[in-house]
Amino acid sequence: MNYRPLYALALPALLVLASCGGGSSNNLTFNSVVSYGDSLSDLGTYQVGTVAAAGGGKFTVNSPTAKVWPELVAAQYGLPAPCAAQIGLLSIIPGVAAVPVQEVSACRNYAQGSSRITNPAGPKSVAIQQGVLAATGSQEAAIAAAGLGLMAVPVVNQMASHLSRVGSYSGTALVTVLAGPNDVFMQLNGVAGAAAGGAGAGRRQPLRLISRLMVEGERCTPRAIARSVQPVSSLA
Repeated sequence: MNYRPLYALALPALLVLASCGGGSSNNLTFNSVVSYGDSLSDLGTYQVGTVAAAGGGKFTVNSPTAKVWPELVAAQYGLPAPCAAQIGLLSIIPGVAAVPVQEVSACRNYAQGSSRITNPAGPKSVAIQQGVLAATGSQEAAIAAAGLGLMAVPVVNQMASHLSRVGSYSGTALVTVLAGPNDVFMQLNGVAGAAAGGAGAGRRQPLRLISRLMVEGERCTPRAIARSVQPVSSLA
């Protein structure tokens, strides 16, 4: 029996807490939480229309009283409750209404269910939906592949969206990043490996994604790197 090496799939699920901005004080204080990532940090991107009416919209908890971890972090520091920075749902499933994408300018939780680090083709994403529809011309095939049409904005684009809104990090924002699992899932089912050019390219993909996150992280000042970046956990 032949076994293929699995180290190509060992992309970390990276969680980082950081204070981004200028200054060098040892005593960090925060006035807001800015979050990037996927379903584990999503605070209700898809909590709209039919989904919201059914009591859903979050991937972890949907109780009126239970909180997702970025909400718990905010509460721990006595900060305002975070909320989803973009909402909508591009469903093509009969009976599940599509809701136009809207930006919520006052909110700073950019995490979205299905998001990957750089690739918009996350599980059940609108990118997969439209790709299948273009390739097959079949509405039924597109519904089966990704009927819900999750926006799945990549993490690097989430970061860019924040900077386009505010210009730069304030120095008092507690920034969280939790990303990687959806890239692993897509590697496992072969979609990402094929799109990247085959198995050889796939083996290098995790390092490329980590490097891209590091590049985006350089938008924070040395203070953030030297004093307040806290790797909380990782899976490899």
